[in-house]
Amino acid sequence: MNKETQSTDTNPLDKVANYVRTPNRKRIIGAAATALIFVGLGSYELFGKAEDKVDAIAPQTPGQEQVLDSQPSALEQINTQEQVDVAETLPTVENLRLDPSLFNDPEELIRTYVSDRETAWLESGANAINVKEAYKQSGLFEDFAVKKAAELDKIFIESLVVKDYKSNPSLETLMSNFERSHSRALSLFLKTSNPENGDGDKSPYKETREYIEGSYKVINVVKNKDGQIQSMTIQFQHRQFYNEGENRAAKLVTDLSKMPSGKIYQATDTYTLEDGRIKLSDTTLAAE
Repeated sequence: MNKETQSTDTNPLDKVANYVRTPNRKRIIGAAATALIFVGLGSYELFGKAEDKVDAIAPQTPGQEQVLDSQPSALEQINTQEQVDVAETLPTVENLRLDPSLFNDPEELIRTYVSDRETAWLESGANAINVKEAYKQSGLFEDFAVKKAAELDKIFIESLVVKDYKSNPSLETLMSNFERSHSRALSLFLKTSNPENGDGDKSPYKETREYIEGSYKVINVVKNKDGQIQSMTIQFQHRQFYNEGENRAAKLVTDLSKMPSGKIYQATDTYTLEDGRIKLSDTTLAAE
């Protein structure tokens, strides 16, 4: 007699979920104390390779119409809760803004702005929903990334930078560089997010910035007649990190070789109170 055995194979959905999900640290964005990216994919066959599945059908009775219980393809599926999770953690102007109380702790101000907000900016849009959408569009990653990144850039700039930043050449250049870096990072994330591509992508591309602890120095502080801080200029150091060693990013974008991971930069930023929130109002940047 043949014995039925229950399969113990690992659910392939978990493989992709773990592949795309893995942040290396926790970040808090205002009231949203949750990671901005790397929500698990709803299906290992998310990339459109799986055929529709059909349940087993009992023998047909004469005169009875046979009904197929067809399941949606994996490309059409994505866990509803994961969609909710992504929607709830999308950046908003309100949860990205910096509270004036950070003027009382200059190092925490820099740490929050660089390690948290700037990194969140570079990683925004890198989630399961956008991977699914990009593959549905036949892998037109650059076009998709440029459009999606531009939508998110507006939110971060409105939240973190003074309104008239375009009147300051240094600040306008910094914002342009950030927009370009964000678009590139998102495109590379999408290109390296399919564990079935067989091209050596151990994990999706990610790009982060990190304030170097203890490197700050307050250069100038401006207060109003009531003694409240209106602006603060701080000099500090930070690093940029790329995980191109875990994927094909360096082969896909030659510019990465000009920006070695871990390179130290020295910056002098001025933060100003605008509409009751701290925003970047001036900057200078130099590599060490």
